[in-house]
Amino acid sequence: MCGRAKLETDLSQLKIAFRIPPEYPTPNFAPNWNAAPTDNLPIVRYDPKAGSRTLDLMRWGLVPYWAKDIKIGFSTINAMAETQPPAPQQAIDGVNLGSANAPGR
Repeated sequence: MCGRAKLETDLSQLKIAFRIPPEYPTPNFAPNWNAAPTDNLPIVRYDPKAGSRTLDLMRWGLVPYWAKDIKIGFSTINAMAETQPPAPQQAIDGVNLGSANAPGR
């Protein structure tokens, strides 16, 4: 996972690009050119009950399902599947699509 990212796109444009119904609320989020892990960022996720996508704010990071404390996310910020041996951290239940424009390096 990269250490920084940027999101300069207007969230209403993201709603159009990902075909999120207009009646769903748009999160209050200002453009960010230096987003860091543990920041709240907008994500697009699929709601199977409604049969459509939603745009929500979630905390950026990797917290394994088995973690008893959210602070373990600090040690998994730079986790890369290519360099890690098989371990419980790689078992991820669901995948959400982050909406950052590009790495901020």
